[in-house]
Amino acid sequence: MTPTLADVLLLTGLDVSSADTPFNYLFKPSHRLETKGIGGWKGYISKNMKTGIVSQREHTTFLMMWLEKHFFCGGAVGPSSNTQALAEALSQGSAIPLGKHLLGSAYHLMHQIGVKLSKGEPIGNPGGPWWFITLWLNLHMSKVSQQRIETKTFPNIESEENPSVRRCCRSFGEAVSAFPGCQFTTTRTAEYFRCFYNGLSEEMIIWHPYQTVEPIFELPVCFDFSTRTFDKELMDVLIKPGILPANFFSGKDSPTYEFYCPSAAARQLGFGQLPIRVYFAGQAKFRDGLTSSLDYSRLCDLVPDSSTIDLNGWSVASFATQQYKLWWAEWKQHLFCKSPSSYCNILDPENINPNAAVCPFSLADSNVTLSSCC
Repeated sequence: MTPTLADVLLLTGLDVSSADTPFNYLFKPSHRLETKGIGGWKGYISKNMKTGIVSQREHTTFLMMWLEKHFFCGGAVGPSSNTQALAEALSQGSAIPLGKHLLGSAYHLMHQIGVKLSKGEPIGNPGGPWWFITLWLNLHMSKVSQQRIETKTFPNIESEENPSVRRCCRSFGEAVSAFPGCQFTTTRTAEYFRCFYNGLSEEMIIWHPYQTVEPIFELPVCFDFSTRTFDKELMDVLIKPGILPANFFSGKDSPTYEFYCPSAAARQLGFGQLPIRVYFAGQAKFRDGLTSSLDYSRLCDLVPDSSTIDLNGWSVASFATQQYKLWWAEWKQHLFCKSPSSYCNILDPENINPNAAVCPFSLADSNVTLSSCC
């Protein structure tokens, strides 16, 4: 399982289909915004907040803070001008597929964490959208944590009379963000690790969480909750291999990219799962540095043409083919070469039972969500 562009769209409503020219977001900004020695984000807000009509400069300063602090969650943990060019483009009304940038950033974050873990190095604070990974995990693991998304409520900040009142959630993103958290413990971390390592029972796995019996949310409007499908143009973007931009900021890290391979998540997109094919393997290097827009254009030229695919009459049907089951049975022997007890004993040697069956958490633990281990 892995986050897909469909998850980005349904959880956040962000644009994933507009044409992307990420090197345009590396130009020299029009405004000079101070970010150093001003007292962190509090000082940044005080210095740039004005009264009256919002100017483009003030709009840019707000969007820069939103991108750096809340969206990409930069490793600087403070004001930075790394995303200023992108913020300026947004303030001018440019159509930017922020959803692709978000997923590319999430993929890149997981790659960085995986590399550090494989080397036995401390993870530190690489920066990245942990919040999105948490939302995605909350949704796909809602059966395990025994949370019902259709019953969640969200703060009604639009109510001027009583802003503390809550309303029904309008999207999957609002619902899973309303999941309660719990105190971080080593025992809980080890139990979740065992769940992921041993695998969940089939009845606990949610392959296509957006397939509800009755429409329960109204957003995003691009998704038809009655047929559980998108329009053809949007569906084309979701189901074909693509290039996801990463690190297109003015910081020290070079711009790069991540491959989007939906064949690895066919069941999550409502299709039958075949053996995974890494489409770009042998055609381009993985996460190579980019120096010009021409480099990025050449990568995008590798994206296959899917105009001949006919989705008329298609309906959601998540299943795994026999070929995939045989392929996975062979591959997992190479991937999981150690007993889970060797890892669980490191995480929590006193309390974990690595041989216990994987099952949903008890009602007494219903406040547990995946945010506890993210």
